[in-house]
Amino acid sequence: MGKSTLEKIYPIENIIKPRFTHNWKLGVEFSQFRIDKIGKYTIKIQNAENLIVKPSMIFSIRYFQKELSTDSIQILIKESISTTKKFLSIIFLILGLNMAIWGFILSFIPEILN
Repeated sequence: MGKSTLEKIYPIENIIKPRFTHNWKLGVEFSQFRIDKIGKYTIKIQNAENLIVKPSMIFSIRYFQKELSTDSIQILIKESISTTKKFLSIIFLILGLNMAIWGFILSFIPEILN
């Protein structure tokens, strides 16, 4: 576990940036990366001073808010699935529930299709 590596990892910026809360603080899933080997990694953030951070998630409120300083930005690194897989799982969940509900309805009222 203590092995160090000099391998470079390039993060991929998310097209859709889902929001979340962690310890009652607002967060944005900004980018993702994949690590295949266990070890210690050094993360360097480039152009952090160019980030625009506002305290609210709501667009109409964010428009009128002042930007937060980059000193108040915290980085959370967590293991998760990709954004594409998250959206696909939500879509398949909705489709599955839809089919189950229609199957339930048709089992009790089959003449609805006539």
